[in-house]
Amino acid sequence: MKRLNDLQAFYEELMPVRATPGGEYTPEDRYRDFQAVFLSDDRGKRVLAQILREAEGPPIVMDEVSEHSYLAARAGMRLVGHTIIKWINDLPPDVVIESEDYEDG
Repeated sequence: MKRLNDLQAFYEELMPVRATPGGEYTPEDRYRDFQAVFLSDDRGKRVLAQILREAEGPPIVMDEVSEHSYLAARAGMRLVGHTIIKWINDLPPDVVIESEDYEDG
């Protein structure tokens, strides 16, 4: 198993394969990749559940309401979770679904 001790080195290693919408990596590619990674088996679903749980964080208590930087950081974490869900569900209009598991709506 690979351990990520040097985050900057790992990020640089990913540079050649990083996807940018509008480039070679299409919205269709992103949709299919996110579906495959997060919804194709129980491992992906467990990982997604862990990411979303972490992104949501614990309930905010009254003492934290006045801590604006904390609230902004929490909002940013939630945005990451919402973005992942959006990308999982963001079916490009010209993509044909061949799976019987797909539910429109």
